[in-house]
Amino acid sequence: MKKSVTLSLRIGFGLSLLLLIISSVLSYTSIQKLLFNSFWVDHTGQVLQSLEKTISTMKDAETGQRGYLLTGRQEFLEPYNGSYYKALNEINKVQNLTVDNPRQQRNVKVVKSILLNRMTILKSLIDKKNGGKTVTVDDLRQGKANMDALRQAIRIMENEENRLMVLRSARLRNSASLTPALIIAAAILSFLITGFFYIRITADLSRRNHLLQDLKAQDDMTQKRIALLSNVADQIASGNYAIQFTEQERGMLGAFAFPLNKMAADLKMVFDRLSASAWMQSGIAGLNDKMVGTKNLSDLSGEVLRYCLAYTDSQAGAIYSLQGGKLHLQNSYALSNSAQQQFDLGEGLIGQSAMDGKTRLLENIDPELVTTSYILEGLNVSSMVVVPLFENRQVRGVMELLTINGFKEKQLEFLQLISHNVGIGLVGAQNRQQLKELLEELQVQTEELQLQRTEMEGINAELVGHGQQLQASEEELRVQQEELQQSNEELEERNRMINLRNAEIQQKSDEIEQSTKYKSEFMANMSHELRTPLNSILLLSRYLSENMQQNMNAEQLESAGIINQAGNGLLVLIDDLLDLSKIEAGKMELEYEQVRIEDILDHMGALFLPISREKKLEFKVETHVKNRTDLETDQVRLEQILKNLISNAIKFTNQGTVSLIVRDAANESAIEFVVTDTGIGIPSDKHGLIFEAFKQADGATNRHYGGTGLGLSISRELAKLLGGQILLESTVNKGSIFTLSVPV
Repeated sequence: MKKSVTLSLRIGFGLSLLLLIISSVLSYTSIQKLLFNSFWVDHTGQVLQSLEKTISTMKDAETGQRGYLLTGRQEFLEPYNGSYYKALNEINKVQNLTVDNPRQQRNVKVVKSILLNRMTILKSLIDKKNGGKTVTVDDLRQGKANMDALRQAIRIMENEENRLMVLRSARLRNSASLTPALIIAAAILSFLITGFFYIRITADLSRRNHLLQDLKAQDDMTQKRIALLSNVADQIASGNYAIQFTEQERGMLGAFAFPLNKMAADLKMVFDRLSASAWMQSGIAGLNDKMVGTKNLSDLSGEVLRYCLAYTDSQAGAIYSLQGGKLHLQNSYALSNSAQQQFDLGEGLIGQSAMDGKTRLLENIDPELVTTSYILEGLNVSSMVVVPLFENRQVRGVMELLTINGFKEKQLEFLQLISHNVGIGLVGAQNRQQLKELLEELQVQTEELQLQRTEMEGINAELVGHGQQLQASEEELRVQQEELQQSNEELEERNRMINLRNAEIQQKSDEIEQSTKYKSEFMANMSHELRTPLNSILLLSRYLSENMQQNMNAEQLESAGIINQAGNGLLVLIDDLLDLSKIEAGKMELEYEQVRIEDILDHMGALFLPISREKKLEFKVETHVKNRTDLETDQVRLEQILKNLISNAIKFTNQGTVSLIVRDAANESAIEFVVTDTGIGIPSDKHGLIFEAFKQADGATNRHYGGTGLGLSISRELAKLLGGQILLESTVNKGSIFTLSVPV
């Protein structure tokens, strides 16, 4: 029986030890698997970050190229320079990270191919701009299509990584839930084994009383160990991973104490890390919800400050935005009225953090240094943190928080993570406010232009009245001359009256001539005055329509496009008025030079081929000039006439062909530029009318096709200055032929 008891003890303790070892090994394996799954979740995050950096770098390159194409300045190419190697470096990093994924490796090759093609297109457009060539809409559309393909390819890779993220997160959760289950199972088995052998040993001891004392001591020790193990298992199963054995308990358990202590410590570290990560992600998501919407700068900063105070258990704080080189207080909490409202860069902790972009933490603060600026219901703060707020790697503001409890490490890490989100939100609010101010200023300037146009119309009406008076005076003179012929007796009196009337007519004629001169000078000066604010409007509206900050909705983009289109139309009208004023005032100066006929045709083709394609018209350019390649004329004014004639032909032609033909005139001292279209045509009784200023063929045409009626009038006057003329042949619904004759 003694051997039976000894054997039972050996089997019981052996099974308990084996169970403890097995549970420890399984727990350790589960923890390793948990860490392994956590590594792959972080690995997926790195891939997504590199993909985001790749598309961001390509956006910067495209923005730089677009700025250079619009302005021609090299400084706009700064985002473009080096962007290819940055993007290629990020995509190579993705290729190295996804070497275990064949599908992503194929996707990486596709992205590389599109990336190389996109950079080639960007460089070709820049080279085209450098060479003085015109960048067409088709060139830009090709670049846009390539950029869309790049976005689509990267989106496919991101979707694949997000799918892997979901799978790996599920594995991580399974690993996290498996460890407590193993511990509970080990505890249950331990209880069962302990109970079984306790009953068996008790039965053996009852039959052998002479072994009671020895077995009792061993049984007490065994029960204490089992109870201790059970207590530890219960504590770990309930989530108390910080439990550790005392010195006395380690003496009781011996070799079992160290692995159990290590297992509890490892579990505590893993679950603390998961809890902190979940806390931060929840905080970031909540803050993003607070910043959603079109809030102004003050309201947005107030929402952000109150949320951060509540989430970090802080009692006071303030948010400053960087504007005009200074930090301005936008919102505060528990800030006294005597607190400073703005800081220079480098002034105090707030100004210094804005200058160098570093977070500063002060702990164990002297109460006398803080309570003078903040009122906390009699409580003194113990810690203060100053966090710079970033947008596009630039400091856009500073957030200051104070607490009476001190900041924990995870709270500081949370503030670092949200600094970029808050900075982007502040810049978005500032941009919305600036956009509102620009639109209001644009509306005021538009009203002023409308008022000036009304005044000019009044002046023109007054000039028409003077002309009618002159015509009436001439009619009176004619009547008087007839009366003089019929009445010889009153010849002397009539002559005196005629001389007097002629003097009055001359005076009126001089007044009309002076008024016309004043009108021309006024229109020339007013045109120059209008161009300055109008150029600002065009530049601002183009900047708004490009939406580089990606912070405008479709309605705002449409409004900016309409403003830009209207401004361009008004600029053309001002140029026409300025040319008309110069011609009427006799101030139009011509610069004669030798001009190649081929160059003129090339310019017209490059200018009007894209427009005709967009309207689905056929545009032909032909030359039939023999024994001559150039002519002496003013190229700018000649091309201005041709632009007016061709643009009118395209505007009034809905289908068919528009052509420009150069040929020898019947007079060998001139050549002819013939513009032919298959448009709506012009009635024969309107042929002379269309060459008058502010006149068009009829009201219906004016309403349907628009325009000011200045183009043909200016063209006729310019043709006269060049020593030539414009002839018209037209049939309604069959088309028109405008022939410009220019001396060589």
